[in-house]
Amino acid sequence: GGGGGGGGGGAGAGGSGADATPAPSAGPKPAGSGFARPSLTDDERRVFVDRVKGLIYGNCIGDAIGLATEFMTKDEAARVYGRKVVEGTYEYADMHMDMHRHRWAKGDWTDDSDQMLLLLRSMVQHDGVVTPADFGAKLVYWMHHGFPELGDNGGCGIGYTGMSVLTHPLFKADPHGASMAVWERSGRALAANGAVMRTSVMAVPHFDDLERVVADTVGMARVTHSDPRCVASCVAATTALALMLQGRHRTADGADFDTAALTEAALAEANKHLPEGVEAPADSAFGYHVEEATRELARHCSVTDVTDLALDAPKAIGYTYKCVGSGFWALRSDRGFRRTLGELAAEAGDADTNGAVAGALLGCRLGFAKLHAEVGSWVDAIPRKQRKFLDQHIGALLNAILADE
Repeated sequence: GGGGGGGGGGAGAGGSGADATPAPSAGPKPAGSGFARPSLTDDERRVFVDRVKGLIYGNCIGDAIGLATEFMTKDEAARVYGRKVVEGTYEYADMHMDMHRHRWAKGDWTDDSDQMLLLLRSMVQHDGVVTPADFGAKLVYWMHHGFPELGDNGGCGIGYTGMSVLTHPLFKADPHGASMAVWERSGRALAANGAVMRTSVMAVPHFDDLERVVADTVGMARVTHSDPRCVASCVAATTALALMLQGRHRTADGADFDTAALTEAALAEANKHLPEGVEAPADSAFGYHVEEATRELARHCSVTDVTDLALDAPKAIGYTYKCVGSGFWALRSDRGFRRTLGELAAEAGDADTNGAVAGALLGCRLGFAKLHAEVGSWVDAIPRKQRKFLDQHIGALLNAILADE
């Protein structure tokens, strides 16, 4: 977590006008290209649009709320904000503008959502197909320039893993190769949250084809993060999101989702991506073997008390399982978006990244209409330029998916 655009603040990708990102060299188009373009009834279409908008707005709002406490300890956050954050009464205007937070406008989001919107921009431009080469080129351009349309002068907040990969000499020609080289060089120990923070949107373009959702998710995670725990975290989140977009795992009365069943299905899919050979330093709690990696993922994604995730634990705030665990904790919450995201942000640590994943999952479950009705100002106080870009981008994606319906 931690970085939008320096100067003007990070925000969405432009939905209109020329794309400032240089086009990658043309290559063969992957098989199965094109958006899902499902056949939906009017009611199904309305629900789908509402959930996609809830997912994307939830991602950005969770990110912006989490920025308030990012890199603090839980005790520091309580000293700075009192009860406002934990009770969900925090507003963007309350953000403590210290040396870290002063780089963003109040209500702006950070690099987590910026990178999600780069993926969204890529799929809109390329008929639902996102390739490592195109996303990699967009990441490098964004790293240097941010979104210039929003007054950015660079994409700040890139984590250690991401920066190591983006500056690797192999990256331009082979992003996956560069990512693997960085992971191997670390002793296979890097399991950071910089992939899961951005991949929620990969559930959308082919939502009705879970196999395709998973393949796309894996490909985009590995552009910077090769550790199987990072990949599995991304797959867990996008699987749950795609199943919700499909309308699967509903409660008996059809009024909500069976979040326990969604969690179980997501973990089953994620576990397929935890092969043998996942190693970590001797002093870590990340596990050496597939059984441990699998057990740890299930434990993190099944907590009933968010404090069990120890989100502000020193030297471990960026662990990918903590982030995806936050997301599934929020997905199962029945306390509403404000209280849930507030309680999560109050735990501090890498709070914007945890909030981005949690916001996407809970936002998709609730849908935008319910989300907006409940949180009000958390939508309405997003800076005007950023919100316009966000709406343009969401509109472009939905139009592309529903175009031939």
